[in-house]
Amino acid sequence: MSPLFSQACTNNMAMRMRTIREENMSRSQKLECIGTLAGGVAHDFNNILTVIIGACTLLEMNAADYPDQMPFVSRIRNYAERAAQLTQDLLIFSRRQAVVMGPENLVEVFHDMHRFLGSIIGEDIQLITDQQEKTVMVMVDLGQIEQVLMNLAANSRDAMPRGGVLRMRLSRVTNDGALPHLEGCPLGDYALMTVSDTGTGIDRENLCRIYEPYFTTKELHAGAGLGLSVVYGIISQHNGAIHVQSSPGEGTLFSIYLPICDQEEMVMSETGAGLLPGGTETILLVDSDPVMLKINASLLEGAGYMVLTASDGLEAQELLRRGQEAISLVVLDEALLPVHDLETCWRQLANDDKIKFMLLQGTDDAGTARTMKGAARITKPLDPLLLLEQVRALIDGRTL
Repeated sequence: MSPLFSQACTNNMAMRMRTIREENMSRSQKLECIGTLAGGVAHDFNNILTVIIGACTLLEMNAADYPDQMPFVSRIRNYAERAAQLTQDLLIFSRRQAVVMGPENLVEVFHDMHRFLGSIIGEDIQLITDQQEKTVMVMVDLGQIEQVLMNLAANSRDAMPRGGVLRMRLSRVTNDGALPHLEGCPLGDYALMTVSDTGTGIDRENLCRIYEPYFTTKELHAGAGLGLSVVYGIISQHNGAIHVQSSPGEGTLFSIYLPICDQEEMVMSETGAGLLPGGTETILLVDSDPVMLKINASLLEGAGYMVLTASDGLEAQELLRRGQEAISLVVLDEALLPVHDLETCWRQLANDDKIKFMLLQGTDDAGTARTMKGAARITKPLDPLLLLEQVRALIDGRTL
């Protein structure tokens, strides 16, 4: 091989890697902006849904008084819960959704998903799984990783209306800094999951937009949800990377990289004992929204608690000073006070951390409550039963 030809190959490879890096950077910046907007919309919408779901719960608690109205209440709740799921998808895309991490063997996940996906992709699509390893341990939220594989499989199914082959492959790769798809990711070992199909493929113009919420090339009746947007958000939140290759008529290949977890990360925490949803302790509830304040107070009082309410920080601090010995828990809307004031304004009033704190959050962004060490967090829209369980567990010093 001549020196000139060798130099030309080197230059071509360098130019190709530079192009990939620039495309990835541009796509990431664009999706980051969209994610910020989506997260803000979901935050505001969750406040509305909290009121609706809470009001339904209160009506259901008094079902004997209005039996004829219960079917309508049930319908309102069902649609509110569907809307809540939509906001959760938006939060996943914007990487503000909480994840419950644990060590999982992706080989077992692939095995379980093979049986499940075989029943939903249709008889005219052949499903092939290829696992080259016996154990591939990663620290993930199992439910979300299963959702990634389901969404990608559903996307492939829709791309093969006349049948075809769906192939899922699992292997290991090492990021030594030379893999353009892992640009900016920490060096080390990664699990590589690939999902490929023999479908219609995607042209280059649309390929750059597939992770945008509600972007679709399908017909209107075929759906235009958040499937691939959710996939992108989940992988990003797991500190992984995703890459897609596709051409019209040649099918599509998704490559997903997840960091291999080390031995120290594989320590599992023990879960608490059974939960009691009610109690008789005194709770200070702080929220600037009078409707949400009334609904949440009614829920807690209905469970047997003594509830003190405050609509602003000054009123709450005065109640806390006067009833410090009696108050067991402060339930506080995170938006009420600036984050930097939480520690100074509230912890100083708690007698040696005797009083526990719970933050009601519009999103699952952990950074929002970073300065409120030891405080439990629950995300809107509030599931009334989950709120009661979390309150009981926090007062008892247990974790769910």
